[in-house]
Amino acid sequence: MLKVVTRMHRIAIIFRLLVNQFAVLETMTALDFFDFREYLSPASGFQSLQFRLLENKIGVADSQRVPYNRRHYRDNFCGHDSEALLKSEQEPTLLLLVEVVLEEPRFQVPFQLLTSLMDIDTLMTKWRYNHVCMVHRMIGSKAGTGGSSGYHYLRSTVSDRYKVFVDLFNLATFLVPRHWVPKLNPNVHTFLYTAECCDSSYCSSEDSD
Repeated sequence: MLKVVTRMHRIAIIFRLLVNQFAVLETMTALDFFDFREYLSPASGFQSLQFRLLENKIGVADSQRVPYNRRHYRDNFCGHDSEALLKSEQEPTLLLLVEVVLEEPRFQVPFQLLTSLMDIDTLMTKWRYNHVCMVHRMIGSKAGTGGSSGYHYLRSTVSDRYKVFVDLFNLATFLVPRHWVPKLNPNVHTFLYTAECCDSSYCSSEDSD
């Protein structure tokens, strides 16, 4: 579990770096962008196979996707790419694995894992939002180079429809003040502390990189 938490934290850091890259792109003016935009046509960011695979692996449901040019998102790919996307839809997702883990909760380490998952979800949303803002700034409401409605389509993807772990965010609704939470029985506290230390020691010795 500690290794999983470490990897999730690493992924969150990578996403944070990706989000910050927009600051570099935004140093261009709209006219600077128009100087080479025509060379991008008919390419589109929607054609990024890896990003679609990433969405599927994390757990973006097919039913939650916004249609692209009134077509199923997989119809924009062909051959091995389309097969890879279909396969990724049929494989276990990160969301599914987390739901299995939650059936046997163990406090601090799972808490760190869930926090990292929310970080990743938040950073993906920020990436989409920064992308929308940059597109609006560079081309206004013009159509995208791939034939989509551009800004309007991208804006529709910045919503909870694409937030995979929305239930984790909603948990804050049920939080109560700390002084309302009853203290653990000393025996239970000792048992949990000992068990957690044993797990941590085992993971660090068996799963260390």
